[in-house]
Amino acid sequence: MKFTSYPKPFSQLYERYNQDKQNQLGMGIPFLLLSHFSFVVLFILGRFGQEYWMIILGLSVIQTLVGLFFYYHSAQPEKAKFYRYGMLSMQCFVAVIAVLLSGGYPSPFWLTFPLCSMMSSIMLNHITGLYIITFLTALSLGIPHLTQQTGLTDIAVISAQAIFTLTAGLVVRKMASLFLQEREKQKGTEKALREANDMLAVSVAQLERRAHETALLTEFGSTLQSCANSEESYQVMKTFFAKLFPYDHGAIYLYRPSHDELEAIVDWGDYLLNGGEQEFDKDDCWALRRGQLYRLDDPSMGLVCRHVKYPPQTQYLCIPLTAQGETLGILHIQSQKGAPTLPINGMQSRIDAVATLAEDVADYIALAIANQQLRETLRIQSIRDPLSSLYNRRYMEETLEREIRQAKRQEKPLGVIMLDIDHFKAFNDQFGHDAGDIAISELGSYLKSHIRGSDVACRYGGEEFLIILPNTTIEKTQQRAEELRSGIKQLPIKQYEQLLNHITVSIGIAIYPDMGNSKVVLLKSADNALYKAKAQGRDCTITADVIT
Repeated sequence: MKFTSYPKPFSQLYERYNQDKQNQLGMGIPFLLLSHFSFVVLFILGRFGQEYWMIILGLSVIQTLVGLFFYYHSAQPEKAKFYRYGMLSMQCFVAVIAVLLSGGYPSPFWLTFPLCSMMSSIMLNHITGLYIITFLTALSLGIPHLTQQTGLTDIAVISAQAIFTLTAGLVVRKMASLFLQEREKQKGTEKALREANDMLAVSVAQLERRAHETALLTEFGSTLQSCANSEESYQVMKTFFAKLFPYDHGAIYLYRPSHDELEAIVDWGDYLLNGGEQEFDKDDCWALRRGQLYRLDDPSMGLVCRHVKYPPQTQYLCIPLTAQGETLGILHIQSQKGAPTLPINGMQSRIDAVATLAEDVADYIALAIANQQLRETLRIQSIRDPLSSLYNRRYMEETLEREIRQAKRQEKPLGVIMLDIDHFKAFNDQFGHDAGDIAISELGSYLKSHIRGSDVACRYGGEEFLIILPNTTIEKTQQRAEELRSGIKQLPIKQYEQLLNHITVSIGIAIYPDMGNSKVVLLKSADNALYKAKAQGRDCTITADVIT
């Protein structure tokens, strides 16, 4: 049972003793109590020979209580000196009263009492004046009576006993002092070792965690560089975030092309399923407003981003994704409830450890996203015609070869539609080359919006276009060609809000394998059919001849 469970005065007294047990004052308390206990025992062994023994015993009890009271209040700095002197003066006073009440020293036994008082005074504090007062009190009261009623032999024995008692007390005091000092040194050494072990364990845990995170980041970066497109890189991010932040959830938001809204492209830990925003305005995030990391340590206070569910239940971070001077989006992380603490050192909180890792990850993904977007832009530029936004001739040739091989394996037909704008040179001469570019751009947009998802529309060159129709019969190809020719004929061409002449197209059709079993032959057949359509007056559709 702890002393703190006892009544308050006793528990406070015990705490004072624990605080002072290394100094002289604290060590004197046990000796003070021992001297009074010894007095009572010796008095009883003397068969209560004195008529004032009850008064003397009462004085002893009062002395003990008053001494403890003084000791308790000596903790107050402004009163410490007064109470300590008062405690020692009480020792001498009680010794004098006890001797006077007993009528001097009727027997050598009574010398024990002042000697014990003197010992307890020595144990309580090194105050030389009180040593002398106590010693002179014993001499002035004891020696006259001893010389009158006691023989020299008894005096020698008593003196020897007194010297032995005093010497033994000083030896015990010194031994106790050394013992307590060594004990405290040992405790201090053990405490220092425990603290060193704790710090070492934290350092080892930190190094192990950082090594694990570094290995994951290295693998993460290498895997991102191997991704062929954005979809693959987003899947890699989702997988590695679950490993890097297993006790958190969040999402990556990227700007839309309009650059005024952000959309979640990756999430982990079921962030979106648990109510996370799919999209939000750029002004809803403090990190984007300030252009730096924003963290909310205390969910009950602080500024909360509008894209976070209010009131937030956990701490969160928003880190801008910046690469090559351009902000691409943000990384948003929320700490899960009940997640274990992962401190970097003993004074660091979990959110600090998460923020340190998140900043490193943000740099990785920002650079990866920027590189991926750049690669996709270059790839689009390499396969897309900038004027019509259709695929270019290089991509068309690669695709046609691939579709022919697939049609051959599956033994299915493949349709090819080649079309050319009629009298395009005259259109340019009449309205200018800018109008001609507008006509090509409008035609490209029309073709993109009027073909199937599996069809491939390309700009073959100049004012010529080609459409590849996988798994399409000759009847379906002819039907689709006529629908396109009729629609293009009604297509309005405007320049500066002014309506220009409508354009028409001539179309040639070829079908694999009946009109060509290779890319070269199939394109030649479609081109011959197109020339026939132009020769027959344009604005018509001609199907190539079957090769026998």
